[in-house]
Amino acid sequence: MNRNDLTMFFITQPGVLSFKSRLLAASLRRFAPEGVKLVACVPAHLNKLDALTVGTFDRLGVQIKEFNADLWSKYNYPIGNKLDASVLDFSTRYAMFLDSDMLAMRKLEIWRLPDCAMSARSIMGRREFTLENAPVLKDFLLKNCKLDESAFANASDDGFTSEVGFPVYNSGLVIFDVTSGFQHRWRELTCAVLENEQLPKGFKYPLADQTALAATALEIGSSFTLLKNVWNMNINVRKKVPFIYHYFGFMRLFQDKNAFNLVKELQKESSKLGLPILGEIGEKDLVFTGQ
Repeated sequence: MNRNDLTMFFITQPGVLSFKSRLLAASLRRFAPEGVKLVACVPAHLNKLDALTVGTFDRLGVQIKEFNADLWSKYNYPIGNKLDASVLDFSTRYAMFLDSDMLAMRKLEIWRLPDCAMSARSIMGRREFTLENAPVLKDFLLKNCKLDESAFANASDDGFTSEVGFPVYNSGLVIFDVTSGFQHRWRELTCAVLENEQLPKGFKYPLADQTALAATALEIGSSFTLLKNVWNMNINVRKKVPFIYHYFGFMRLFQDKNAFNLVKELQKESSKLGLPILGEIGEKDLVFTGQ
């Protein structure tokens, strides 16, 4: 993938997400190649970002774009912000959505990313899709998607397929070809999941986006490429320093030595410029708690 043809975007808003998104943006700017565009997407009705966040994004060259949080307002599904943001107009051929609770850990080898309609890593930690629930989801997919039984037989194995009958993916980091229309179909199917009365509640809240992601991946078939876990890796299964660390809980950053040292460096650098990304947290407050 050409570095000049990629936009990395994430959600920000007043509160804890502004805190996390500042940290994410600083790590991306440090490790992403020159030419990669960064966009912070903010719900239009919450576009009252604090001065530190606005100043940090300005310093890092992060564009702020508003979007209408329709899934949040209609379905009480704030996770749907990523779907509403994904259909914004991007100036590049490819876009990468990242959850705000992520941190770039080393030089991002963008050239390794696949040129395809969509790419994501296999799901981690969630078992709502397994056992007796799997046939329920399969029935939904057959009724609501452009699929037949052959789509399940031909689905690539992601290490979870044997339990579910088809692959499911983590939506924390999703790469897509803006021109493919994937993002519109992903949003459309997420709405269909939220409106379906037969699906178990766990498929909808909080997992409607991931349910729809599995459906969309099946629909596009060979145009989907499984993303290597190193682009979206959790501390509990990490064997080497990932490109992108999905830490989930902020305190986990204090339990991993590499992540902790990076956060400390980013805070020190930004503090010298008068825009400390961690706000009023001082250097003495940053204490490593891992082994």
